[in-house]
Amino acid sequence: MMQKIQLPNSPHCPKCKKLLDGVALPGMDPNNMTPMTPFPGCVNICCYCTQIMIFTADMGLAYPTQEELRTVKADRALWRKIMLYQAQVRHFWKAKRHRDN
Repeated sequence: MMQKIQLPNSPHCPKCKKLLDGVALPGMDPNNMTPMTPFPGCVNICCYCTQIMIFTADMGLAYPTQEELRTVKADRALWRKIMLYQAQVRHFWKAKRHRDN
């Protein structure tokens, strides 16, 4: 099940500058079976430009540091999910542009 979470401070993507005031996270937190919510250090992907970002301490969004990006890429399952999501987003926007023309 997809959990939709509204973000309190309405951050913007640092790359495309689009408003990203919510996130959709798959499933439940396996530690306590509650809906997953983002936290500082959590990975996020822009649903417009597919930029990989990290939640900051104030729940804003920032480009990942080289170390953070290495850590994300080292988690092969997470990296596959990111690559799949990015491909799906790109496909969505390409199809939308095609429909709108």
